[in-house]
Amino acid sequence: MASDNPIDDLRALQELIRREGDPSQRPALTLRLDLNDEESEALFLDREEARRLRRLEVTLLGDLRFEHMEKTVEKDLRQFAREAFSDRAADAVDAFVERHARDVEERVCFVPVEHLKVSSVRELFGLTLLPVNHESTPDPHPFFSLEPPVGSVAAVPVLGTHLGRLADRAQAKTEQSLRVLRVALRGHRMVPSPQLRFRIADYYTFGEGLAGFETRPDAGWEIALDDELVVLAEGEPVARLSAAPGTDVEERAQIALRWLADAAMEGDDMKRTLYLTFALEAILGQKSEGRKAHALAFRRAVLSTLASDGAFTHPDGIVELYVDARSAAVHGEDIPTVDSRSVDGFAWDVRRALNEFLVFADREALTRRKDVRQALEQSQAAKELETWIREHAFNKDWGKYLDGRGG
Repeated sequence: MASDNPIDDLRALQELIRREGDPSQRPALTLRLDLNDEESEALFLDREEARRLRRLEVTLLGDLRFEHMEKTVEKDLRQFAREAFSDRAADAVDAFVERHARDVEERVCFVPVEHLKVSSVRELFGLTLLPVNHESTPDPHPFFSLEPPVGSVAAVPVLGTHLGRLADRAQAKTEQSLRVLRVALRGHRMVPSPQLRFRIADYYTFGEGLAGFETRPDAGWEIALDDELVVLAEGEPVARLSAAPGTDVEERAQIALRWLADAAMEGDDMKRTLYLTFALEAILGQKSEGRKAHALAFRRAVLSTLASDGAFTHPDGIVELYVDARSAAVHGEDIPTVDSRSVDGFAWDVRRALNEFLVFADREALTRRKDVRQALEQSQAAKELETWIREHAFNKDWGKYLDGRGG
């Protein structure tokens, strides 16, 4: 079982690689022992060994001594596997650590803060805020501006071996303190909400010319609206939605449209996930039902089946996002980390779901969301999907939901 200690994980992988392999297992990863010889002997890793190798990428980069390996970690770990297999008398772990471990350094990262002005050094909530003209504030240069709206600079000591990750930790620490400050200042009745919208700038510096720039997740990029894009937009089913919906179906679609638009404007992946689940619930949800995640995922899969040539949206993906992210956030649990690529894929699918919802309702002459739900759940596609889920889905609670459907 993997640990959070990369050294222990390296030793465990070394032992696995050196054991007698099971010839009945199909290899999950093949590595040539000599990269310069295409005919050289190969190392075959089974699923468990390959899984541990991938897991090590995460644990290594989570260790400050090895985080500098961000761009080479996959290549270096594969080389470790080759060495562990080729020379069983040597300790490949010690060699790996000696080659790649670096001494952890402490640096001060300077993070400009917009719309938050200080005239003297302020220490609060674990954060040191400097005036823009303070003697300790680094001089401005092309990659580090102190011009308005910058009103102060956070000086954040951080440890590590990778400047980018050092900056990420400094920005995260600054964000946490600013988050507390926003909520605390709201206790003053004369401080309006616009004055609480201070935030960190896009850039940072460690001094001595070591500066960086990171575009905000919610930054906008220009798009040139040409004829092709206009034709595409006007051809989408959502194009027919008006500001004054005439049926319940159109009203629900309008709600989903607003949540989808808000998700497109949001840079935080957790908030995007919430907005997208709200959009899906607007068209396919039911307020008074248990196991909302499974019901929502089931109807989405049925809708995609009826709208396509047999392909459908895998229901496990929606259940995972709904339970791990949406439910945890809404019920006050620890806010989980969601993968940007997964959220991008979810956003694409929810947009498709809204279009398919409108097309299906129009085709079946349905004007209420309730009728759309019933038509989906009572379709032949739903019966076939239920059989498929029982045989192929991974989520353990599908059986409970399907047994309760009675369909």
